Amino acid sequence: MKLKKVDALNDYVAVLKEFDVPEGVELDKDSADQFSNEGVVVGAGPDVNGVGLGDKVAFHPKRYLTIAPASGGYEDKIVIIARQSDLVVRIGKSDYEFEDE
Repeated sequence: MKLKKVDALNDYVAVLKEFDVPEGVELDKDSADQFSNEGVVVGAGPDVNGVGLGDKVAFHPKRYLTIAPASGGYEDKIVIIARQSDLVVRIGKSDYEFEDE
């Protein structure tokens, strides 16, 4: 899947939320938003160090803004915006590809 990079500002990071939902279980968008605090970095502001596009991260479960972009490959997905200081761990790398600008 190819995604468009999200242009985050300052020390903010945009993270595409990912969910490990057991097979056969369906969650609506509101329930899914509370289900996980992990995701993939899809944008990082110029003041962010230590994480980059495609990094899997865990973030503080209460300190972020939820957005629902309508384009860029993010249709029907949840993206959160958090300060870099609210990221708690880098877990690894994802398989996502990002469009060239």
